[in-house]
Amino acid sequence: KANNRKLKGVDFSGALLTLVDFSGADLSGANFDGAQLREIDFSGANLTNAKLNAQMKQIKWDDKTIWPQGFSIEK
Repeated sequence: KANNRKLKGVDFSGALLTLVDFSGADLSGANFDGAQLREIDFSGANLTNAKLNAQMKQIKWDDKTIWPQGFSIEK
């Protein structure tokens, strides 16, 4: 569980991440480009300026999740 951890600017590009709990984590500026994200919990996570050009399946989030400007989880 990455809750309350500062993962600001971490490079996850190309990673395969499954069953990761990022709830409440500071992921601002993190790079997920080309990553495969499956069953990830972004509830309450700060993803400001994160790069999210990734394959996403079964992503969990809530109204406290902060997405990068212009990003839509529905895409």
